[in-house]
Amino acid sequence: MSLPQLNSVLTINRLPASACSSITFKQTTDAVSLHVSKSAAHSEIPTEQTLRLLLEGETQLRGRLLSGSNAVYLVDLQMNGLIAKAIYKPVLGERPLWDFPPDLSYRERGAFLVDKALGWNVVPPTVLRKDMPFGLGSVQLFMPSDHKHHYFTMIANDHLRPQLERICALDIVINNADRKAGHCLLDDNGEVWAIDNGLTFHHDLKLRTVIWDFANNKIPSSIQHDLQRLLDSGLPDQLKRTLAPVELEATLKRTRELLLAGHFPTMSRSLGSLPWSLV
Repeated sequence: MSLPQLNSVLTINRLPASACSSITFKQTTDAVSLHVSKSAAHSEIPTEQTLRLLLEGETQLRGRLLSGSNAVYLVDLQMNGLIAKAIYKPVLGERPLWDFPPDLSYRERGAFLVDKALGWNVVPPTVLRKDMPFGLGSVQLFMPSDHKHHYFTMIANDHLRPQLERICALDIVINNADRKAGHCLLDDNGEVWAIDNGLTFHHDLKLRTVIWDFANNKIPSSIQHDLQRLLDSGLPDQLKRTLAPVELEATLKRTRELLLAGHFPTMSRSLGSLPWSLV
C-alpha cells in the first residue's frame, strides 16, 4: 500500500528557520522546556505532559521532508494551549529492507524507552500513535538545532564529550545500524540529541556508527552504573510489548557484554562498521 498524494501539503527539502521559532527544549531528567505559544511564556513542561501532547494533541501536517529514504513529515501538535512541532514517520512510508525487520517506528519508540530507563535523555520524547494522517507511526518531538553542527564538528568540544559518550554507549546497547554524524543534533542550550533511531535492536550484531573516537577507552563509571541499573531493574515493560523476545534477550546480552568489557569496542577493519552516508 502506498501513501496518498499530498496535494495540499507543502513538500520541503530543508526545514525553514521559522520551524524552530515556537518551541525550545532543555534536557532534564523529568522535564523539557517549552514555549507556550498563546502567551509566549517560557515554562517547564514535565516529560509525561510532553508525551501526552505527542500522543493526544490535535495534528496538522506542515510538510514532507525529502532527505530520508522513508516518508517523514513535520507536523504541528496542539493541546490545552501548548503548541509543538514533531516528526511523524508512518509505518506505511517505510521502504522494505532485506536485512531488517519492518515497523521501524516501533524501534524509534524503543530507543526512547531504553534511553529514558537509563536516565540519559539524549533521545527526544517519542510515542507510537495510530490516529495520524497516514495511520500508525512514530511521533517524535522536533528538536530545533544548528544544522552546521553534527558529530564530526562536536567531537572536538570537550564539554560535549560526556553526552557523546552516552550516545555511543546507547548505540551499542540498542545495536544502532545507522548512526550518521547528522543524526546527532546540537540545540541552542548546548545539549546533544540522538535522532533517527529506527535501524536498531536487530538480534544480529549490526552496529554501524561514526562514533569510534572512544574506541578502547574506559567506559565512564557513571555510564557503567546506569547500565548495571538497567540490568538490575530489567528492560521497560513497554519495550517488552514492542520487540520480539529474541531482540529483548540480545539487548540484555549486549549490555552485559559492554559492562564486562569495561571499555568501548574498537572498530572492525571492515567498512561494515560505518554507515553510508557518513553525515
